[in-house]
Parts: sequence; C-alpha cells; structure tokens
Amino acid sequence: MVFCEVQFLYPSFLWALSLLALPVVIHLFNFRRPKKIVFSDIRFLKQIAFETKKQKQVKHWLILAMRLLMLLFLVLAFAQPFIPIGETKPNSEQLVSVYLDNSYSMYLNGEQSTLLEEAKNKARLLAESYGDGVQYQLFNNNFDPDQVLVLNKKAFLEKIEQTHLTGYSRSAKHIYSKQLAAFQSKFYQHASLYWISDGQKSQFNLANFKQDATLPIHFIPLEPVLKNNIWIDTVWIDEPFIKVNRPFTVHVNVKNNSETAIQNQTLSLLIDHKKVNLQNFSCNANQTELLKFNYTIKDTNWHTATFTLNDYPLVFDDSYHFIVKANAQINVLQLYGNEPNIAFKKLYQLDASYHLLQQPIHKTNPQVFNNQQLIILDCVQQLSSGLEEALLNFMKDGGLVLMLPAKEQSSKNDAFLSKLGLGFGELQRDNIEINEIQTRDELFKQVFTNLSAQTLYPKVSAYFPIESNGNVTVQKIIGMSNGQPYAIRKKFGKGQLVLVATPMLAPEDQFTNHAFFVPFLLNLPFSIKSRQHLAYQANQLKFLPVSVISENNSFTIKKDKRSWQCQASNRAGVYAIEIPTSIQEPGIYNVLNGPDCITKFAINANRTESSLTFNSIETLENAGFILHQENNEAFKTQIQMNLNGHALWRYFLIVALLFLIIEMLLLKYF
Repeated sequence: MVFCEVQFLYPSFLWALSLLALPVVIHLFNFRRPKKIVFSDIRFLKQIAFETKKQKQVKHWLILAMRLLMLLFLVLAFAQPFIPIGETKPNSEQLVSVYLDNSYSMYLNGEQSTLLEEAKNKARLLAESYGDGVQYQLFNNNFDPDQVLVLNKKAFLEKIEQTHLTGYSRSAKHIYSKQLAAFQSKFYQHASLYWISDGQKSQFNLANFKQDATLPIHFIPLEPVLKNNIWIDTVWIDEPFIKVNRPFTVHVNVKNNSETAIQNQTLSLLIDHKKVNLQNFSCNANQTELLKFNYTIKDTNWHTATFTLNDYPLVFDDSYHFIVKANAQINVLQLYGNEPNIAFKKLYQLDASYHLLQQPIHKTNPQVFNNQQLIILDCVQQLSSGLEEALLNFMKDGGLVLMLPAKEQSSKNDAFLSKLGLGFGELQRDNIEINEIQTRDELFKQVFTNLSAQTLYPKVSAYFPIESNGNVTVQKIIGMSNGQPYAIRKKFGKGQLVLVATPMLAPEDQFTNHAFFVPFLLNLPFSIKSRQHLAYQANQLKFLPVSVISENNSFTIKKDKRSWQCQASNRAGVYAIEIPTSIQEPGIYNVLNGPDCITKFAINANRTESSLTFNSIETLENAGFILHQENNEAFKTQIQMNLNGHALWRYFLIVALLFLIIEMLLLKYF
C-alpha cells in the first residue's frame, strides 16, 4: 500500500547518484601497496593477524555503506524531496487571484495597524511565497475594468500599494463570479483563489453561497480589536413640502453599534456650512436613538445641510449631507379632456399658497410634472403610452395623482389602471349616499374628531364601481352606503394614486358642493411623505430629473473644484441628466446650466458597512472556505508548504550528516 508519494523539486540533481560508484571503485581497487615488515619469529602473530584481517574486512564494508548512504541522502537532499498536498510548483501557467477587501469597515484597527494595511501585508506575503514564476490578479471592491488583467509580481505589488478605501461593497457571489470569469477567460494549468477580508455579514451573506469544489477559496480572516461604531443612519422630513417661514421638523436616526452605552454624545446640524443647532444624546448598547431638529427657511433658495457627530475610527458614516428647499406655493396640475371642472379652480383660488395650472390632455408636456405636487386627471378618456409612463414615474418618485373617470368612461384607460391592478366597472345609476369618512386618514384626521348621526352627507346619482385585483392592496378613504368605495388610495413606489368613483360633476355628484370637498382637496398634496429627495446613497443615483432644458442638452455638475460635463435626455417622458459613475464621493453637488445653478443634490456613503457584524470562523468553514489564521511568518510558511508540499530535504541532510558522523566514528574507534 502506498501511503504517500514523494516528489522532487529539482529531479535533475538525481543524476548525481552516479557518484555512488566512486566509493565502490575505491573499495574494490585498493591502490595502496602493502609494506613488508620483517619479524624474527611470527609464531605468536598468526592468530592475531587472522583476526585483524577479518575485522578490517567488516570495517571496510561498514565504511563503504556509510559513505554510500551519506552520498545518497546528500544527493536526495539537493534534489529537494517533498510530499505534495494539493498545489503545484509555480509556473507561467498558474494564476494567483487575490480579492483584497477595501470597504469602509477595513479602516478598523487590527492588532498592528488598520485592517486594510494588514490585508496589504498578507497580499505581499502571498507574492513572496509564490515568487516570480506565476501570474497574479488583484480584485477589490471597485471592480475596475483593468482588474481582470494578469500581472507579474512587480506589477502586483504596485497594485497593492494603490489600493485605498472605497464606498463600494460587493457580495460574495459577485466577487466569486468575477474571479471565475477571469480564470475561465484564459487557460491556466492551475489557479489559486484568495480572499483577504474582515468577513462582514452585510457583505458576505453565505446562506446560499456555493463554491466550485475544484476551485475552493483560501480565506484569510482579519479581526478588528474593537467592534464599536456610532453612526447616522437615516434622515427624513415628515412634511411633504417645506413652506417659507413655517417651521419644519427633521428626524434623525442615530445607531450605537457597540456593547457599551454612550453618554452625552453631540449631534450637530449645519445649514449652509453654519452650525444652527446641536443636541446631546445618550444611547444604549446596540440601540437606535431618534432625534428631532426644528428649523425655518425664509426663502425659496436651495440650502445645504449636514448632520455631524464625532466617532473613531470609522468616520465615513459620521456625517449625513442633505438638501432642503422651501416652496412658496403648492403646484397643482389639472389635466382635462373636453373642458376643466371649475370646482377645482374655485377652491384653489381661495388660498394663495396653491397654484393651479390647467392644461388639456392633448397639449400636455410631461416636463412640467417635475414641479408639481399634485396632478389631477379630470375626466380624461384616453392617455397616450408616453403620458402613462410619465405618470407612473411621477408616482414612483413620490408624486400624487387624483384620477376622476370621464362621464362616459372609456376602456382606453384600462391600460393605465391595469398596471396598478385597478379598473372601473360598468356605470351604475342609483341614488347613493356618501356616508363613510375615514376620519383617521391624513386627509381628515385634523379636520373631524367625530361625525354625529345628524351629519348631512352628500349623495351621488351615478358611479363607476372601483375594481381591484385580488393581490392589490388599496385603502378606502370615502365609502358609500351600499358598501362600495367612493374614493380609494393605492400606493405606487413612493407616491400614490387616489381614485374616485364619479366625475365630480354637478348635479350627478354633490360631493364638490359639500364641506367634505374642501379638506379633501386642500390636504391631498400633504397626505404623502416628502417628495423632495433629501439625499442619495453613493452609486444609487443614475438619472436626475431637471425642469430646465438647456442648449445642446448639456449640463455641468460641480463639487468644490471638480466638475463633470453631463448630457440630458428624455427618459419615459421625463427630462433627466445621466449621472457619471465617477460621482460617488459624499457631499453636496451643484447642477449648472451655464453659469446658473438650477438644482443641487447630496450623496452620502453607503451605510452597508456601518453595522459591524462578522461571520464566525465556524460559518466560514461551513461555507467551504480554506481558512488561514496564522501570523505572518507562519502564514508564509503555510503557503509555501501548501505550494511545495511537506519539504523533506532538511531531514535528508540530517540523515546524510548522521552517516558521515558514523563513518568518522568507525574510522577512529573500530
């Protein structure tokens, strides 16, 4: 039975085994001539001479054996024997592909320096272990196109030095697929895959991660000394629209990702780079603290805002940038079919803070949607595919659409409603009372406390039953005495559609002449969360809608001293700028049309790396990783052993020396 297979690193040295013939030749042909010694009487020397000759023969054979064995093991030692354990000798057809984690959490402190620096040291040790005879690849979270290129040892080491922290965070599946694709793009006799990372759970979700059994991953886990982090998670405003000279509230979620409570931590609010407010707060271990800041804007200009706190060593999530802009008025767009319902104009004229724009549906430009808080589809019988898409995008972005059926509702609008899982049934003519008002709804909760039995409700003489798909969730706002809804709310994206069962045309509908109509229409724009995009996460913003059309469709995005030239285009009825992928640095960006700043947007670092939870060693082992947890010297030795197998040359050299010592002892004492 063969228990192991010994191989040689330099088998050409085995030709030196021919030197074993030299001791044999010397032993068989003794070229020394014997000397004659004359004795007067040799009677007493015969017995001694016979014994001495026999002993000399045994001694010579032992010395010959020691010399042969000494030369044998010496030659074998120079041939460097080893027992292979899976890898092969480095050659030009071998690829060493290394993933070096450079996400934000790698800025945590390890035992000697930051985790990123320790990861770089491990990558350098890999290069030293494999040497110059292989080809290398270096991946990190940036996933730059040149990462698939193969490198020699020198270029690989230079690439390591150029690796810096980034806001990108890649999943285990994404990283593995990238490495496999690079390996399969060119034939390699052998490949070794290494991952050097802290193994964050947010990045490495290993529940459904599977490796190729023929190409396992060597995982080098790095562990931070302290796993504490305090960070600003989210910021939002309840008011859908900020009004000039009216206070609004900004909500902030701060998380304490540590095992100890924090006391008297300070959170500051800066508006236009000036500190306007601060609060001291405390937060228990692994808990979230909600803080509220009040502020008033006195104009309609864009304002930059930033929340900041002090926490070390992770600082990328200690700031949260956002933008705010007050509205001098609420913009409402009424799109009508034949002629507009005058009830809307009469109502909105009573309040100067509302601005009503009336347009026939066939002359509507979707570009105006960007500035609207409410769009009313007033008895529109048919929508073009472009308008349908623009309205859907408007709602996805947080807009509100109020839709009233035409007096003779056409099935041509079914395409728009069917995309929302809704539709109208056949017209029903009946004298029905509207007697169900959801007083807790956003439209009425600050208007009515209780509706008494003596309340006089409006009536309708005809209505279209509102139908919905069984899988669609709708909220009834107003109901009729027969149990049918008069008005429902359907969420879509960040926005909503409010669908009414009647055209709101007198005398068929008394609702427009009732007291319920006033709060319903005035509060409608405020019944959803803020449409204003306070901020975006890095790499989240692809297209930015703008309301200004520039010459040559060209805009400039500027941050500090850096600038980017961008092109705008019509995307599903919305005029938007394509944001360059290189824009990911946290901060405030200005969008310029020539010299004029038309809008701003804020970008914050992705918070994926903020929650410091790591995969355990057991989890990594169960996922099929080959773990390396040794210190640097032991790690290098382990890699070399994994590369060259169990080296035996030292043992062979010791045995050769042992036979040499035995030979010397035989010559002296035997």
